[in-house]
Amino acid sequence: MSAFTFKFYSRDFNYVREVPGVELVVEWYSWHEEGGPFRAELSANGFEDDIWQLVEHLRAPVEIFNENGDSVWWGYLHEIGIQRDAIKDVISLDEMYNRVGVLYTLSAPGSTSIGGSAATAWAENTDSSERYGTRELLIALSAGNAAQADNQRDIWLDFKKYPQVVTTVAEGQGGAKEAPIQATITCYGWFETLDWVYLARDAGIEENDNSDATQNVGQASGNTKVSQAFVLSGTEGFNAKDLTVKLGKVGSPADNVRLALHSDSGGSPGSELSGVNVAGSAIPDGSEWVTGSLTAEVALALATTYHLVVSRTGGTDSSNYYELGVDEDLSYSGGVLKLYNGASWGSRTPNADMAFKVGGVEETTTQIANAILLAAEFIVETEIDDASGIKTNQWRSGEERLLAVIREIMASGVSGGRRLLATVTRNRVLRLYQEPTADAYRLDRNGDIASLYGAPVEKSYCPVGVWLERNDIPRSARTALLTDMSRLFVQEAEYHPATDRYVPTPRGGHNPWTLPMLGTG
Repeated sequence: MSAFTFKFYSRDFNYVREVPGVELVVEWYSWHEEGGPFRAELSANGFEDDIWQLVEHLRAPVEIFNENGDSVWWGYLHEIGIQRDAIKDVISLDEMYNRVGVLYTLSAPGSTSIGGSAATAWAENTDSSERYGTRELLIALSAGNAAQADNQRDIWLDFKKYPQVVTTVAEGQGGAKEAPIQATITCYGWFETLDWVYLARDAGIEENDNSDATQNVGQASGNTKVSQAFVLSGTEGFNAKDLTVKLGKVGSPADNVRLALHSDSGGSPGSELSGVNVAGSAIPDGSEWVTGSLTAEVALALATTYHLVVSRTGGTDSSNYYELGVDEDLSYSGGVLKLYNGASWGSRTPNADMAFKVGGVEETTTQIANAILLAAEFIVETEIDDASGIKTNQWRSGEERLLAVIREIMASGVSGGRRLLATVTRNRVLRLYQEPTADAYRLDRNGDIASLYGAPVEKSYCPVGVWLERNDIPRSARTALLTDMSRLFVQEAEYHPATDRYVPTPRGGHNPWTLPMLGTG
C-alpha cells in the first residue's frame, strides 16, 4: 500500500548513497515536541552479502519521503539488527565512545585518605570520530592517582572506540548463505546527537574561592572601601549581574554595605558602572557568602580590568563595622586588592586577594544557541522564534551532557508561563518556539485529523507540538472535575505508512513518581 521512499546520504551530507540488492520498507516513524524527528524504523530484505553492506551506512543521514514526494522525516542511521536463522547481530552506536576522559578523586599514596578532584586529559580515536562523529564518555573513579586514571581511560577507549556488536542465539534452523535474510534499521533524529557530548562553558563566572583572613571595612578612615581588580579568565565576555563576597559584621552596624563594579583608572577603581546595597540586617555575624544583584547588568569584556568595590553607606565606626574575607595566600592572579583611605587607593599590608564571585546572566534561549555553537557537531545553528525572557547563569562545568542541559533549560519555559518547544529542521537548524495556545486541527473518533474547517490533513506529516480539538466527547459526559477533555496537546506521535495510521501521544498530567519533590533526597 505504501509508496514511501527514503534516501541514505554520505556521512558528509554531500551525495546520495545507494543500497543495491536490498529491499527497504518504512515501517514507522515518530516526531516529538522536543526536537522534531525522533525515531524511525525500516525493515530490510536481501541476500546476506548485500544486507551486511548496510553496516557501512551507520551514522549516515537518512531522509524519508511520503507518496507525494515530500520530506516527512530526517535523521541518521543509529542501529542495525541482522537476523540469520538462530543468530541475531545488533550493530549499534549506543555503547560506542571514541573520546574518553576520567574524573577521579585523588588518593594519597600509601594511605586510604582522599582529597580533591582531578581529571585526565581527553583521549580520542580520530579514525572513529571522523567516521561516525564524536561520542564522549566521562568515567568516574572514586579514588586513585593520575597514572591509574590514565590507564583506565585508555582501556575504555580501546574497548569502546568502534560501534558495538551484540550477538544473541535462539532456536532456529540453519540455512544456506544465499537465502534472503532480514534486518531491522533503527534511525534517530538529529536532536538525539546532543546526547553524544558534554557541555563546558567558562563564561558567567569570575571568582576566587579562597579565604584565610579578614579585612575590616569602615572601621577607620584608612579602610573606608576595599577593592579587588579582576580580568576575565574565560574565553567569553558576559553580562555581570550578581556580586558575591564573604562578609560578616562586628557589633551592630546600622547602615548597609554597597557592592559595586567600577571601571579601571590607572590601576585603581574609576567610575561606578552599577551597584547594589545589601542591608546590614541581612549580613551575618560570622563570615559567610553574601550576594547582591546589580541594579543594572554590566557587560564585561575580555582583556579589560574591572574593580569590585565593597564599602559601607554610613560613616566609620571603630566598634560597629563589617569584615570581608580575604586571601593572604594570593591565590587569584587576575588583579590586586587595594584599600581606600578617604583620599586615595593604596596596597594592603600584607598583600591579599578578596574572596569574591562575579556572576553573569544570559537569556535561556540564547544559552541554548551558544551551547549548540560550542558543542553540537551535527546541528549547524539555532533559530529563536520566541525569546524566553528568562535569564540565568550560563556557566557549565563540563560534566553534564549537552542534551540534558538543553532539556533542563527548556523545562523552565518562557516568561508568562508557556512551555518552550524545539524542532530540528531538514537543514539541521534547531528552531526554538513557545507552545501555541490555539487549536491547530480536529481529531475525530476514528483517529483522523482535519483542519478546523473540516478539510482532511495529510497524516504522514505527523504533527506534534500542536493542540487537537476533539469532537467525540458526548455532551452528557460529566467532565466538570476533569482536565479539559475537549482538546489535547500532542507531545509525541507515530505514523505507520502501511496503514496510514497517525498515533498521537497526548501530554498528560504531572507524574509524582518522575518529578523531583522536596524532602525526598
